[in-house]
Amino acid sequence: LFLILIIFGTGDNPLHPFSFRRYIPLFLPLTLFYFSFLLKDLKIKKTFSIIILIFSMVFPLYKGKNLIFSREGKGFLNLYFEGISKEFPSKTLCTSDSYFLSSQLNLVGKKKVYPLNIEDPEVFLNFQDFMKKNEKFYLFSSFHYNFPVLFEIKGDIEHLEQERNKIPSRFIKIKPEFYLYEVVLKDYKESEIKIGENDFGRISGFWDLEFDGEKYFKWTKREAQFYLKLKNKLFLMIDRGGNPENPVPFRVYIEDKLIFEGFAEAGWKQYSFDIPEEIKRKKPLLKFVTHTFQPLPDTRELGLKISEIFSY
Repeated sequence: LFLILIIFGTGDNPLHPFSFRRYIPLFLPLTLFYFSFLLKDLKIKKTFSIIILIFSMVFPLYKGKNLIFSREGKGFLNLYFEGISKEFPSKTLCTSDSYFLSSQLNLVGKKKVYPLNIEDPEVFLNFQDFMKKNEKFYLFSSFHYNFPVLFEIKGDIEHLEQERNKIPSRFIKIKPEFYLYEVVLKDYKESEIKIGENDFGRISGFWDLEFDGEKYFKWTKREAQFYLKLKNKLFLMIDRGGNPENPVPFRVYIEDKLIFEGFAEAGWKQYSFDIPEEIKRKKPLLKFVTHTFQPLPDTRELGLKISEIFSY
């Protein structure tokens, strides 16, 4: 009963990797012990016992051969050792997409690479103070930014596809690329955010960078935030994309107070709003709220496409 609970405890197929990994260190030794006990004390036919013993050992190993002989581990190790050979400067931050590598470089390789979850509201707020106190920092990421690249790390991983309750059988080739960027903060213009150029650390609640043949942009989520020094007018370059609503409503808040509202139409258009006198020349946190949709087979909830945010 104990063995059954161990093997099937996750609700997975017992030959799935998550269960199969329990077989090697636990089930196999106990099986050997059990059958040696039978052979010694119960006096049953040795031939039958030996056949059952061999079958119980070989069958799971045969079924899990793709997992056993996968070169996935080798690909990750090569990626790790290439990272270890690089020199990471102090004040190196890493984005969440690089955690599976940067965490190993930090914990095992003793590289000072620190995770930065910019989507966390408190981290996002604290990072604004960090940027005020530092002239530059270094960013480790697989995302493409228009910052100077100090070095890059490329991998070649043979990944065994895993799906719940199914035995893995198909290999997927993954070629991850990581970059170490030098981010010089004096190049950031306080009243101008260009997506893909100087948006890092200044926006939150956006999806990854894309290019539509005309502009670099990011889709917003239902709520997005950005820091911007306000002057006389606020300008947003927006395209509703494939959002089925036409036009798509959006609102801009400061400290939960509605400041602006508008409607985004198809195609890239510039939307401008007069800034109230009491918040001119300030650099508040602005919250952008809109409606979302899910374009199948994409699993993301998409709001609006934004390429630029600036104030003059």
